[in-house]
Amino acid sequence: MINNQKAYLAQERLFLIDKFGPLLFFLIPLIMLIIGGKSWAKYVAFLCQGIALIYIVVFYQARKYYLSFTHQNNKGIPYRFYRIAWVYLFLILCLEVVLLVQHAF
Repeated sequence: MINNQKAYLAQERLFLIDKFGPLLFFLIPLIMLIIGGKSWAKYVAFLCQGIALIYIVVFYQARKYYLSFTHQNNKGIPYRFYRIAWVYLFLILCLEVVLLVQHAF
């Protein structure tokens, strides 16, 4: 019985992370842009990159804990924003490399 409760809590935590992760990813930079304006705009990409990294780590840990209860859990794992976060990190890193190369030459 306790394992079923832990499995349910792990499942709920994973779905909450998947539900509120994208909100934080878009709302925090938006609020930062509204408050700071153009002077803070150059930091938004780095902020989003940090949020994406934190999301990936937290989601990975919650997913690992969730998968330890595979016999009790029959629902699939939501991966939507997890994949988007990886794509965003890759694109931002490519953009940073391009900007570094352009700035160097």
